[in-house]
Amino acid sequence: MRVTADTNVLLRSYVADDVKQASAAVEMLTKADLVAVSLQSLCEFAWVLARQYQVARENVSAAIRALLDTENVVVN
Repeated sequence: MRVTADTNVLLRSYVADDVKQASAAVEMLTKADLVAVSLQSLCEFAWVLARQYQVARENVSAAIRALLDTENVVVN
């Protein structure tokens, strides 16, 4: 299965502020053969983490690196 992960899916899997949604997001991302992430979604992900959730820059950077290092994730 191939999926395109939008900002909401990325946020739900990282923030996990809603157990049901986080579980569904993580399951989808791990089961997919290929997860496409647009540059726009990646930028929005970083912006929302920093502004809304007050995540430190180092942690935003680490989250992006972890996502990019995931075997089934591709970014344009």
